[in-house]
Amino acid sequence: VANAGGMVDLFNSNASKTLLNTPKNAGLAEAYYKAFLNLNAASNRATMVRGNEIGRVSMNLLGKNLAAQLQPTTADRALFGLNNAGVPAAAMNVGNAIITAIKAFGLGLSAGVAISGFRNDPHGMFANGDAQAQGVAKAMGDVLDGMFKMAKATPDPASTTKTILDSLVWAVFGDTPKSYTARGGWPDGSAMGSNMLIAYGAGFLKTGWFGGLGAQDNQVDGFDPATGNVAPYDQNATGLAASAAVAYAVAKGDARAVNARVDMAGLTNLVVI
Repeated sequence: VANAGGMVDLFNSNASKTLLNTPKNAGLAEAYYKAFLNLNAASNRATMVRGNEIGRVSMNLLGKNLAAQLQPTTADRALFGLNNAGVPAAAMNVGNAIITAIKAFGLGLSAGVAISGFRNDPHGMFANGDAQAQGVAKAMGDVLDGMFKMAKATPDPASTTKTILDSLVWAVFGDTPKSYTARGGWPDGSAMGSNMLIAYGAGFLKTGWFGGLGAQDNQVDGFDPATGNVAPYDQNATGLAASAAVAYAVAKGDARAVNARVDMAGLTNLVVI
């Protein structure tokens, strides 16, 4: 979808407002559809099971209108700092999207959401000093603070004791970052064509910075995924390891589910399954 509001519209079923508005009709429609699938001779075949299950869930959702439960409220926006003056449009969209995402997680509607971040041209960020950059940083800081508070207050539908925060994984990455050290005009092109991935791993990832940038010589250090120690920069190796580590956190520490074929011991915390 194009924006955070579009996420809400995904669950704004027109059927639930018309033909299936009456709960009895919605129940009959769902029962009829499930009976139809069960009568299908091929319904138990491996190639059909996933599609049929998606159909069952979709039929159930057609009779429910969850838009109101996913829509950010004034209180939600206040928690994320979105009611403050001067919040950048991109931060506003990210904040609203995170609010809807956490609500969807809490309802068991989704296990992951990809959010488009800042797509504006940032080259003039420092043209008039630090004020604009500080404003963006403050807005995003408020959004992330709100995300953790809301996730902590939202029960995990898969557990009777945990909240969404207990398994929340948050990763940020981009295409080509601006120069890390050239303030004037903040030009495209980072040192040695490097990139970075910033992640919050819900305890499944080790904290800290892996690799690094030499501010004086504009050279980049890589890291050894097996130890986490500094090593010669290898874009492919470090990119694979970083992505695999995030996948490991998403899989709640199940290395078998990741099957990354790379030793990530230096980046991850061991979890006994």
